[in-house]
Amino acid sequence: MKKTPTSDETLAAEASEPPLPLSVVDEIPAAERDRVVAETDRLKARSPTASSCDGQEVQVIANQAVEADSTHDAPDLSNRVTVKTLNRPFYYHRPANGHLRLIGAGAERTFEKLKGASNTYVVDDLPRGSYSIVLDDPRFEPWSQTGVVTGRQVDLHMIGNAAVSLTVVDDDTDDPIDSYRLRVRMDDSRARQKEFE
Repeated sequence: MKKTPTSDETLAAEASEPPLPLSVVDEIPAAERDRVVAETDRLKARSPTASSCDGQEVQVIANQAVEADSTHDAPDLSNRVTVKTLNRPFYYHRPANGHLRLIGAGAERTFEKLKGASNTYVVDDLPRGSYSIVLDDPRFEPWSQTGVVTGRQVDLHMIGNAAVSLTVVDDDTDDPIDSYRLRVRMDDSRARQKEFE
C-alpha cells in the first residue's frame, strides 16, 4: 500500500542534520497485503518530535495502491527541539515548571509539555542551529546536553537527587542480614503502579 508523504514528512525532510523519519502507524506488512479485505481506515502518522497526526479516511483495497494527503497544522518540526523525559520506575515525575530550559542563539527558552503526551516537552519556532538543554530541578540530579540541533529529540533520563541507605539486622543478634526484600509505596503519586519491591 503506497501512501504519499504528509506535511510532517516534508517538514522533517527539511530539518538540519539527517531528518528524523515520520512513520505511518497503520502500515500493512508486505506479507499480509494480498490478504487485505476492503475496508475503511483512518491514516495516522507520528514523528519522534511530535505526537501523532490523524489523517483522512481512505478505502483500503487488496493489491491496490492508496494515496492520500494529510495536513499537519502544528509548528514546523524542523524548528523544534523535543525532550522526552524518563525516570523509571517512577513514570510520572515531571520537571518542575521553568527548570527544563533551552539555551542558545542569544536566548533562553523554557520547554512546554507537548499536548497529548505525558513525558514529552518542546520548544518551537527556533532559528535553526545548535542549542544546550539544561535541567536544574532541585528534585533531580543536575543534567545538561550541548550540541542539540533543531528538528531533534533528546532522551533525558532523570535521576532523583535522594537515596535511601538501609541496613537490615537480625532482631535477636543485631547481625546484618544480607538477603532481604523491601517494598516501597508512593502515597501521593499519579503513577499506575504505586508499590515497588
